[in-house]
Order: sequence, then C-alpha cells, then structure tokens
Amino acid sequence: MTELSRDRRAALPVLSGGGSRYIDHHVFMADFTRIEDIRAMFSKKNMKPPSYSAFMLYAISRVLNSHKKFNSYLREFPTLKLAVYEGIDISLTGASVFSVIRNSDGKKFMDIINHLGALKTIKHDETPEYKIQEFFKIFPNFMRMALFGLLYKPFPDRMRKICGTCAFTSVGKYGADFAAPLSSGSITFSLGRVAERPMAVDKKTEPRSSAYITLTYDHRIADGADCSELGAGLKNFIENYDGMAIFND
Repeated sequence: MTELSRDRRAALPVLSGGGSRYIDHHVFMADFTRIEDIRAMFSKKNMKPPSYSAFMLYAISRVLNSHKKFNSYLREFPTLKLAVYEGIDISLTGASVFSVIRNSDGKKFMDIINHLGALKTIKHDETPEYKIQEFFKIFPNFMRMALFGLLYKPFPDRMRKICGTCAFTSVGKYGADFAAPLSSGSITFSLGRVAERPMAVDKKTEPRSSAYITLTYDHRIADGADCSELGAGLKNFIENYDGMAIFND
C-alpha cells in the first residue's frame, strides 16, 4: 500500500464539500456542427481553431448569468447560507495546471482562448492558487481539514478565490464520452468527447459532430427543473453560435 500524493491530499479539504448525498447530474447531448463550422472559419483565416473547451467556457460565461443561483457557494458553517456571486469565475479542474478564469462573463472569446494558451506555457508552481495549496500541504491531513474548515469554508469570498464561482472540466480530450464528477461547489460543467454520432435531423438519422455535457450540481440549492433550464440554455447556445459575432466580440 502507498500513501496519497501530497497534491491529492491537498485536494481533500476542497473535495470534502461535495457531499455525495446532495449531488445530482444532468446530461445533455449537444450538436457541435455549428462549432465545427466556426473552427473551420478560423482555419480559413489562417488562425488556429479554438479548442472545444474554449467554446464551452465562453458558453458558460454567457448563459450562467441567467441562472444566478448556480453561480454561488453554499456555506454550511456556522449557519446554512447561500452566497450568490456577482461575476463569474470558472475554475478549471482536471487540467495539468489548476487555474481560475476571473470575471469570465466580461471576457471576449479571444481572451478565453489566450488564457487557455497561456496555461500551456506556465508551470503549476507559478499560479496564484499554488501558494495556497502549498500552505496546506505542510500540515498533517487531520489538521489540514480542520484549518480549511475554519479559515476558508465559512467565507464565500475566500472560497471564491481558490475554487471560483463554478467549475469546468474536459474529460473528452482523454477519451471519455462523459463524466459525472464530484463537485465541491454549486455546479460543475463537464465536456465529454466530441465525435460523430447518429442524430435525428429533419426526421432523418445522420452522423453529426456531438458531445455529452454534464451539469453536476448541489441539489440543495435548486430543483432539477432549474438545472434542466440551465442545461437547455447551454445546449441551445452551443448549437446556435453566431460565428461572426465571435469574431466581432
């Protein structure tokens, strides 16, 4: 038997907030044909086609503000209170470098592309979030959990600093069709593998570029209908991107 790595142990205090008994998952299949058309437009302009994650992050940034209760943090101690945030900060989980895209709802599409590009050139220990992680790594696990519970969990602003206001992970680039992640916040968006799948189009079945999008949320803050509306809005946004609007953003 081997011990958990220091990085995995440092993640335990944050992940402990994702009580599985409160977590629910909604899965949507989205047609990515429109996205492929826009990626082709970039190629025609001799520009590198954006990643699917970039489109997802942009979509979240534009849709989530219409469903503000999910852009939040549920504090459990000392009393149960829901803090609804102004502005959207998306934490990128599952990436080689943990990062938070601050105020993503105020960023242009190219700003998001540039942020993702910058992550490929920096080291994990160069990110602001790294210093907080390193601080907690020096303590034994039982002390780490207790300190995190006292110094961070009661304070929505501090939790926002290290966890953002929502989270996004892309499992598709690793070959997974979809995921049902553990979410330590109010909502986590997950993008599965983009691939050709049979879809019904005008009462006919044809292969279309598509992907599964999972919304993992804390059922205590909202009903399933609320999450379904958010997922439907996200799916509609992805399937009806205005390519020229992105270039003029």
